[in-house]
Amino acid sequence: IPRNIDLVKQLISEGKKVIAISDMYHSRKTIKRMLLAADSVFENVDVYVSSEYSMTKGTGNLYRKVREIEGSGFEQWQHIGDNKKGDYELAKNFGITAELYPISWRTRFEEFILNEELNDSFVQQQVAFAKNTRIKYNLRKVQAIGADLATFLLIPYVEFIIDNCMKRNIKRLYFISRDGYVLKEIADIIIKEKNLNIVTKYIFSSRRAWRVFPQAIEDIDLVTLISYSNFNFIKTYDDLADAFMITKEELCSYIDKKEDIDFINPIELYNLVKDLNQNYEFKNFIIKNNNKKRELLEGYIKQEVDMTDEHYAFVELDGSGYTNYIMSKVMYAKQYIHAPIKTFYYWATDVNLASKELEFISFFPSKIAVGNILECLCRAPHSQVVEYEKTDNIYKPVFEDSNEEELLLAAGYQDYLYGVVCAAKLYQYGLVKNTLKVVKKAFEYITKRPDEEVLTFLGDIPFSITGRNGKISTFAPALTRTDIFNVYFLRYIANEPIEKYFEAPYFDYCLLRLSNEDKRLFKCYEMKVN
Repeated sequence: IPRNIDLVKQLISEGKKVIAISDMYHSRKTIKRMLLAADSVFENVDVYVSSEYSMTKGTGNLYRKVREIEGSGFEQWQHIGDNKKGDYELAKNFGITAELYPISWRTRFEEFILNEELNDSFVQQQVAFAKNTRIKYNLRKVQAIGADLATFLLIPYVEFIIDNCMKRNIKRLYFISRDGYVLKEIADIIIKEKNLNIVTKYIFSSRRAWRVFPQAIEDIDLVTLISYSNFNFIKTYDDLADAFMITKEELCSYIDKKEDIDFINPIELYNLVKDLNQNYEFKNFIIKNNNKKRELLEGYIKQEVDMTDEHYAFVELDGSGYTNYIMSKVMYAKQYIHAPIKTFYYWATDVNLASKELEFISFFPSKIAVGNILECLCRAPHSQVVEYEKTDNIYKPVFEDSNEEELLLAAGYQDYLYGVVCAAKLYQYGLVKNTLKVVKKAFEYITKRPDEEVLTFLGDIPFSITGRNGKISTFAPALTRTDIFNVYFLRYIANEPIEKYFEAPYFDYCLLRLSNEDKRLFKCYEMKVN
């Protein structure tokens, strides 16, 4: 697109008449509006559209009509188009100097989006933006994946945030780590492009740093806390202690635990937490254990976030909203805020947490299958924040000691980020509408029908669904044949949980990575077990 716009400008500067001829069901007025959204140079370019004359280039009749209107012979024309028959062969038959513009092939991702909505011009534009980003910046492999994912999934969300900022007079955006890193990169480009009066800031946060217990014992509900702490992934006493942010020894001093048993089934877990919720001695212990952590959280938020008025909002990706709910409770108790804290979410899983302290603003209206896959698209080049520290009256984040940054680099994440930024730079903001249908189809593609390159890239992204115990896996590790045997044969015989044999945040996504031969193998094991 930029290359062709430059060509139009050059031809006009040379005194040549430039017109546009299109076989399109849209009206001339609509096509003209699309062109003007791309560049003002098209103000002086006449547009001839097949729908207005009931004639097409494919039959040659539209060429004849334009010749009649313009009053110039075909021998004076120079025509450039990408349709081999209508723009090149037929034009040459009329004696027109014709040039066939080379078509760059679309990715399978782009083809999937386009084929579902062939007659929607806005969908066509989004696909064109993704394709033209790849062409302009010569993007390949993971870089191209970044451009596609940004165009179809991330940029629409950030545009939604910016549009709401303008409508609601929000002047300060605080992007919460780590999911906010990529979103802030995109937002900064949009804000600069539109010359908007919005300030952005990156806030270091995590569940571990923000989930603190209230000071009042009656405000502590341990059952609710654990229900919002990836309940299904709490399998051992170590996991439960870590969810309470205490040691296993400290937890066991308040419960009756059999020394030789460490695994907790869901019913035992629920009953145990229910009993602890009635244990005031335990609650007093965790309150005391959290005092310093709470003070550090209060100090960091006061230092980094301007809450002097209502013209600010936080930006999150997905999740229940419980972590922000806890933070808002802490700040409200100290009377640092006097109106609900606004938080943007791609999709908030529990809007019931909205309260006098917290308001959720969600982009996507319905549940996202494999919602945590969004987090693979928004990783940050730093490890998790585990707490804050105060040095020389400055509050600073303390990061987990891990090799996650190296794992991201190995997965090609820098190339992915480059593709995202390129897409954000080239995207024509405000032009594309009705993007939710594209978002929905894009989710369907990456969660159910990904091509091998997309599947491998997302599957190999470093990922921890709980953020506990410093455990870093990948989103969907590739299964070996030994894994298949253990998961689909041994565990059924022993009647044991899958996690004992293979740990993965999303096991079903691992199955998509199997070769056809390996898929037949695990089906064979299933048949033997059944």
